[in-house]
Amino acid sequence: MKKTQIAMLAAMFVVMCGLRLWFGLLLLFGLAIVMTFASGRRNYCAGYCPMGALQDYYPGGSNSGRQVPKGLEYVRWPLFALFWSYLAYNIFTSYENPTALWAAVLLLIILSMLAIFGLQTLYRRRIWCSKLCPLGQVLKGTMKARRFVNRRSI
Repeated sequence: MKKTQIAMLAAMFVVMCGLRLWFGLLLLFGLAIVMTFASGRRNYCAGYCPMGALQDYYPGGSNSGRQVPKGLEYVRWPLFALFWSYLAYNIFTSYENPTALWAAVLLLIILSMLAIFGLQTLYRRRIWCSKLCPLGQVLKGTMKARRFVNRRSI
């Protein structure tokens, strides 16, 4: 595991669990978007993502012979919509109650981690990152936006 991944994982733990700042997840996502837009590459995913660090550390994923289910790509967009809708709904409805909002965001993180570890145990390393990550879809859009902005500025 890279030192930057460990540092990001520790920082996210302190922000979410130590300081109980519900918007820590949004700050992390904002950092990922800025890094992706600035570099034009998804280097956040490989070198900084706390969930990626957990996957690199987790011993599962040695089942390289087991095929990834063919229908998994069809789960990507419903999961994307569910993830962002849940987050937006909780921000909108619980904004005045930071403790409830923090608990909802923490639940989202924990459920994502359980899905990550389950998928990695059954299939292969970083399958969440390559096939299902809701932030990954946003970063793909960020890269397209960057190409569009660069093309328009020429």
